[in-house]
Amino acid sequence: MTLGTFAPKGKPAVADVTGCRAAVVAAVEAFSAVHPRTLQRELGPSEVGEPCARQIGYKLMDGPESPSRKPDPWPSFLGIAGHARLDLTLQWWEARHPGTWLTERRVKIPGVRDGGRGTSDALYLPTLTTIDWKILGDTTFTELQRGGLAGHRKYRAQGHIYGLGWAAMGYPVQHVALGIFGRSKPLSSMYVLSEPFDPAYAASELRRVGDIRKVVEWLKGQGTTNVSIIPPTPGKGCFYCPYRGDGAQGYCEE
Repeated sequence: MTLGTFAPKGKPAVADVTGCRAAVVAAVEAFSAVHPRTLQRELGPSEVGEPCARQIGYKLMDGPESPSRKPDPWPSFLGIAGHARLDLTLQWWEARHPGTWLTERRVKIPGVRDGGRGTSDALYLPTLTTIDWKILGDTTFTELQRGGLAGHRKYRAQGHIYGLGWAAMGYPVQHVALGIFGRSKPLSSMYVLSEPFDPAYAASELRRVGDIRKVVEWLKGQGTTNVSIIPPTPGKGCFYCPYRGDGAQGYCEE
């Protein structure tokens, strides 16, 4: 099949005689490949709570991702577009209702090397709630709705670390939250998960990354980039892991 055809599962391919499909797909792939989020090499708050220590180790080693793993850029493309539109919307609202929202702020936690800086989506000023937008497919949308914030370590750690960042800028954060939208759902299905801000929890997650960093630095000193001595935590995240290799070849084979 070429880029000029499309075949839904169980149906024959449909040819695109206009060439539009190939042109659009090529443009989206090329644009996504050079977007700052794709090119970012520094570990950010969104990655600190990754359950798999080995995956964090690969990231801190700053080696190339597995050539056998090519993620679909479309979910990220939609997420970035949705975040940009939400930012524009809340800035528009803030101009008419001052004191409601602060959006897209670069935060930095003093003295933290890994995971201590990033861009927080928003701070809702009336309740001093830092909130991160998630635009999700049906499966994760439902899982979070049922399991809550405590059941998703990665998102939970991200929220509390952003809370530390806002606190470092002088804002007395009270809550951390996820604002969850469904990619295929109406706006009325949007929901918010929140919990009280816990700086001690955020600090513990950052210390964990610091411990992984020490192992990575030791490995570099031994002249190796193989982080396989760091125990993995196999799970659903393996499917998306950029360091999982078919036939291993220096990558994770879990």
